[in-house]
Amino acid sequence: MDPEEEPVLDVRPIDRRRIKEIRQWLDGTREDAPTEKELREFLDWVYAEIEWSLARHQPTTELLACLNAAREELARAAAPPAP
Repeated sequence: MDPEEEPVLDVRPIDRRRIKEIRQWLDGTREDAPTEKELREFLDWVYAEIEWSLARHQPTTELLACLNAAREELARAAAPPAP
């Protein structure tokens, strides 16, 4: 490997079945919510997929929608409850 190249990150992707289930939940077609840990793993997977797609100049509109939806859910979970 060329020392100038960026190192490839060893990201352990979450189970493909669970990715599909989380995407369905974000779309509102599934009831069982992911845990915060699963949502963070999902975000890691989405980031990796976006990087891969951008490196190959492929469209990422659907992935960006997943990213934004997952971020909103994490922010909602972290927000203090309304009085």
